[in-house]
Formats: sequence, structure tokens, C-alpha cells
Amino acid sequence: MENFKLTMKEAVLLEVLRSNGVSNKELIDNLESHSWEDLYSNEYQTLLNVYVQNKPQFKELLENGYSVKFITINGLKNLLKMKFEKIEDQDYKINNHTIELLELNPQQLSTLRQLLSINWVVEEYEREALDPASSIVKIYPIVVFQ
Repeated sequence: MENFKLTMKEAVLLEVLRSNGVSNKELIDNLESHSWEDLYSNEYQTLLNVYVQNKPQFKELLENGYSVKFITINGLKNLLKMKFEKIEDQDYKINNHTIELLELNPQQLSTLRQLLSINWVVEEYEREALDPASSIVKIYPIVVFQ
């Protein structure tokens, strides 16, 4: 079964909530009760619309993950920061729209592969990671913009 696809905005909203400690159950409860309407206004409405239109799929994506429809380099940097706490120039380098020397554990790598839209390629380096169970990866767009 193919992953549910979110827009970049929807993914960011979801990951902001998660990074603020909101559990899947709490998210569903608040979406059901509309209790965030005043707090998140238009942003909340975006997630609420996705939830209302796709309740079973939304609940499944919380448990099993999702893909993003289209990701730019800046969107990818934001997702790496929110989802994996990876920061440019600290945890990886960017060279010509390519993310290099990013170390991820197997779960993070699996999640990243699932999350990325089809315009990105993930390659594992031969270089050894600091943690033997981790991989060093390079992420680059299928088409490089000049």
C-alpha cells in the first residue's frame, strides 16, 4: 500500500506538533473536538481539513508514516531539523542542492526514505559512520537547479 501523501505545509504542521510533544492520541482527540481552533487558526484548519477528509488514512499515517508530495531543498532542511534534529553545517553539509555527510540510524534512514518525495534520491556512502549501526547518506534532487 502506498503511503498517504501530505503537502509540505501539512507535514511541517504535523512535525511542529510532534516536536512540541503532542502524541498521536492527543492530536486525534484535539482534531475531533476542534479544541485547537483558536490557538492555531489557519494552520489548524489545514490539518483539520486533511483529517476530516481522510480520517482512516490520517490515523494510519500517524502510526505508519507518510510521504511529502514535493519537497524543496529548504523544505528538506526543515524536515531534517524537525524530524531528526539534524542541523545544516553541524550534522550535514549542503553542496549544489545536495545534502552530504548526513549520519542516520537505520530507523531514521527508513523514515527518511518513506518521507521523501519522488524528486529526491538517497544514497549511502561507503564511509564508516561514528556509530557502527548508522549510515552516512547523501540526498540529492533528480534534477539540479542552477
